[in-house]
Amino acid sequence: MKSIDFLHLDENSKIGSRNWITGFSVTHVNVRKYSHFSHINNRQCILSIGKNTSITSRHYFDCNGGIYIGDYCTIAGFETAFMTHSIDLKNNRQDALPIRIGNYAFVGARCTILKGAVLPDYSVLGACSLLNKEYKIHGLYAGIPAKYIKSLEDYKYFERKCGFVK
Repeated sequence: MKSIDFLHLDENSKIGSRNWITGFSVTHVNVRKYSHFSHINNRQCILSIGKNTSITSRHYFDCNGGIYIGDYCTIAGFETAFMTHSIDLKNNRQDALPIRIGNYAFVGARCTILKGAVLPDYSVLGACSLLNKEYKIHGLYAGIPAKYIKSLEDYKYFERKCGFVK
């Protein structure tokens, strides 16, 4: 973990091995000196993980805009990248927005999730997908960019009381 301001790991949640959690702390001296993100008021460089959530191994978390993962989630497989910042080419500056993953969400392997993206509660992001905007309807999302595929009503994953799938 490197230079984030806060890591919140709620009860019964786990982060697997070899995950990369990084960011430019809001209070870090170099951020103030080089004014990265200085135009963003109240920026939070945090990773917040809800209760009974499981993150497997070898994922990348760029926390500059904040990453908020809900309760009973699974970040599955490996090599998913959460990218909360990028260069704003029009204004020639670093920009950041939060990423939000809802409650009872499932993220497959090798996904890319960009700043400002929201995966709703009771939703699945299929493997190798690109989530690049906010979605509001519960269901399966997949593709590049991710699109709504179908409803997932009556899926037992969304009813479980234990955080980890056995």
